[in-house]
Amino acid sequence: MIWTRHVPLIIAGPGVPAGKVIGDQVRSIDVALTVLAFLSLPPSSEVQGVSLWPLIEQGRKVRSNYAYLETLYPRTYMGWSELRAMRTDTWKLIIAPHPELYNLDRDPNETTNLIAKYPADADELQKKVWEAAGVGTKQETLTASPVDAQTRQELESLGYVSAGAPREIKLGSDAPDPKDRVEVLKTLWQVERLLNAKAYPAAVQSMQQGLKLDPANPMAHLYLAMAFERMGQYARAVEVYEHALRINLATDQIYSRLGKDYLRLHQLDKAAPAMARASEINPADLDNLRNLGTAYLELHRIDEAERAFKAITLQNDRYAAAYNGLGLVAIQRDDSGAARRNFERAIEVGPEEVEPLLNLGVLYQKAGQKQQALHYLTLFLEKAPREQYGKMLPDVRADPGVARRSVKQRSEVWSQRSESEKGTATNPALAPDLRSCPWLSLAPWQVGFFLIFDLDG
Repeated sequence: MIWTRHVPLIIAGPGVPAGKVIGDQVRSIDVALTVLAFLSLPPSSEVQGVSLWPLIEQGRKVRSNYAYLETLYPRTYMGWSELRAMRTDTWKLIIAPHPELYNLDRDPNETTNLIAKYPADADELQKKVWEAAGVGTKQETLTASPVDAQTRQELESLGYVSAGAPREIKLGSDAPDPKDRVEVLKTLWQVERLLNAKAYPAAVQSMQQGLKLDPANPMAHLYLAMAFERMGQYARAVEVYEHALRINLATDQIYSRLGKDYLRLHQLDKAAPAMARASEINPADLDNLRNLGTAYLELHRIDEAERAFKAITLQNDRYAAAYNGLGLVAIQRDDSGAARRNFERAIEVGPEEVEPLLNLGVLYQKAGQKQQALHYLTLFLEKAPREQYGKMLPDVRADPGVARRSVKQRSEVWSQRSESEKGTATNPALAPDLRSCPWLSLAPWQVGFFLIFDLDG
């Protein structure tokens, strides 16, 4: 079986016997009452379980015989059946498309299924399962929403009418038994190792074979596409995601990653709808909202860009890139005051971010405030990673004195950094056109201001 059979509960503290090992079965619902007893506090009537403290302190048995287990992970992420179980000191029943019963005293490794030999014991344990889970859960439809009701309402006020639409998960319906997909699970583990080892062609080959065994597995599609992405074969990754959508494997992760790959292929007109769909399913994915807002800026859909960035700050008021985006929205609207406030807020909440420094410097530069411009441009030059920005800097149009000092300081900073890191000094060349970089968004309506897509992962 693929179930974890032994999970230790380790307790330490004053008065807890040191080095004592107890072999009895215990349950997570027993922890709260155990802690309350340890602290000599009375339990409330709502708390379930039993206190393990008599067992720990005195070795006295407690009634924690029936332990209920469940996992929805196979249903949610693999398209397989959910699993439920009931475990006693002697028996373990697993409810699955092909149910299993094991005698743990005689068969602790769960090698011999006794479901046909002991039907009465299995029936008794199954009753206990539904007492714990609720009889109605046999054919239950679960709804999972990525945001709470209040956040959902606030997002809807921004125009996200279907923001965080609850995802329905139908339990009890026909689905493969996880134990019949063990080979697929092994393949997924192997592909994980290959991806971590950067053996991407081998990962592709292995995952393609895995998909032949389980063609409707959402995780397998993600892993195959990720392998293509790591090799820079974004068009093939797009094919994998689009195929997943055609067979109704529509998840927010598939849509958001599809949007990123469209961006890498310079297909902005396709990227925005994919990321918009991802945000409808899961508006709590703030990085996707950031990319969506950036795409809308590129498409001159300023109101929609503003809504995307505000949807981020509504959920996380310390997300610096969102304020940088709102600053660029204000620039497009010729509102330099709002732009400055948003760039400053981005710097305040994200001191490690460099784009707001450049944008604020350019804003002051265009306003003729040379000292402030020089201050922020210098900070940008000091903080900007050479490997990321060395060939992507715009030609800052400013007063010749400010421009000369900025360029000179940039060269000095990067020369010193290069010398200390690599042992040699270099003088990076300037690259005035940022639009040649596929991962960079340079607003064509305002040369100098920019923000970048987040395409990590």
